[in-house]
Amino acid sequence: MTKFKKLFTGLLAAAMCFTFAACGDFGESNGGGSDSGKKNDALNAEVYGGLELHYQSSDEKLADFLNDFSHRNLRYDDYALGNTTVGGGTGYFKNWETMSLIWHNSSTAALGEDKAAKLYDALTSQSTGSNQDGLGMIYNTGNGREAANIEAGAAGIPQGWPFPYWKYSVDDPITEFNDLSVHGSTTFEFNDVTSKQNQGWTAKNGSFNVNESSCVADFVSNCVAGENFEFYTADMGAMLTKHGGINTKYSPFLELDLKLDSATNVEDYYIVWQTQSGGDVWYEAAHNDFVTTRKEMYSGYTDRCYIDMAQNENWDNQIVTALGIRFKPQNAAKRMVVSGNINYIRCSYDTRQSNATYQWILALYNWAQYTNNVDNLVKLMPAARKAILFLTHALQGEKGLLDISYFYGHNGVGVQKNANGGYIVDSANGVGNGYWDIVASPEKNLEANIYFYQALKAMAGLEKMVADAGKTVSGTSAVYNRNLASKEN
Repeated sequence: MTKFKKLFTGLLAAAMCFTFAACGDFGESNGGGSDSGKKNDALNAEVYGGLELHYQSSDEKLADFLNDFSHRNLRYDDYALGNTTVGGGTGYFKNWETMSLIWHNSSTAALGEDKAAKLYDALTSQSTGSNQDGLGMIYNTGNGREAANIEAGAAGIPQGWPFPYWKYSVDDPITEFNDLSVHGSTTFEFNDVTSKQNQGWTAKNGSFNVNESSCVADFVSNCVAGENFEFYTADMGAMLTKHGGINTKYSPFLELDLKLDSATNVEDYYIVWQTQSGGDVWYEAAHNDFVTTRKEMYSGYTDRCYIDMAQNENWDNQIVTALGIRFKPQNAAKRMVVSGNINYIRCSYDTRQSNATYQWILALYNWAQYTNNVDNLVKLMPAARKAILFLTHALQGEKGLLDISYFYGHNGVGVQKNANGGYIVDSANGVGNGYWDIVASPEKNLEANIYFYQALKAMAGLEKMVADAGKTVSGTSAVYNRNLASKEN
């Protein structure tokens, strides 16, 4: 028997005969909804007073390893791995977090909190609302609307990983980021009343004003029948001197943070723009045709959304010289009323990755194995099926290997050698796709496909758990395929 097989066999044998040497009356975790475990103050005090969750084994080195691994990953004291509690980290880490719980079937009573329940809550929030897109991709983190006065460009991008992000392409000499690679992209931070990029905006059939007290731009319109309401800036040439506008090679996405206080007879809002090659022609793209998470227009609408502008041929590989938003009425014969505010419009890279989606599936499988809570598993199965559809359809896994070329700039060519022997880094290409996030992953890469294979096996296991329990999953796994402009099951 090889050394590896001996170690693996020993690991399994030791795991089966471990004992749990912590004091107290241990109960079972239901692994269910929000904080179903009750806090035991006395026992919790003993744990933090020096009594550890601890395994014993005849293999001392193996026991030491497992104790250290679980101790750090359960994160109940100063030896915690990272500064977040279990369930509080980003989507990339959920697989690791759930693996640490597999060894502790009494962690709830010993630690005074139900960590399995916290993970279930995290898995649920990560796959609901704006956190799973129309193609089934799971966002990396929760996608709440930013506070109006948040520091512009905080390195937290819910859709993917926080670099490259728009600050790498700012063409604004008054900011501290001018020493970064200047490619001619920009951002309109209406939360920053001093920015020159907030000036020069024009409203048609309504008003648009940057509010210095609330740090947002307020807009109001009461259009008569047949009118559109729009606000835009056409001063790109003076603002962006490198290219005379937004270089869309470095801005395949627009990120918007927008809120509607009232929306009567609103059909949708549209991104409108002009280009150097198109001259005075205004192009438009409906928000719901290109946004990753589709929403209907209604009063009280609030969203931090990502619009895949590179899908539009009039945006991709262009220099945008004017940019704005246009609201259109549902019925041209009726009056349209719209009011609200906008925090920012950011011209961004495509920072999406395949990583968070298959890590979510793996984490769900670990959680389900640990808790055997099939009732709660059934609630998340529609999201899981959509996630697998994203991997197999949008990322072409159905052809045998996962292909990330659907993501703009994820082509594995991020550095080029020039004639004099130096190297040029082009942030529009070679965007990362995994834990090794500074590596320019090619369209078909080993890391992504190893996890894809594991996710397929995990999904088969989840389906079997549901079937063996005699449960059914309601609803279909419909996804919106933007390229085919149709809904598919």
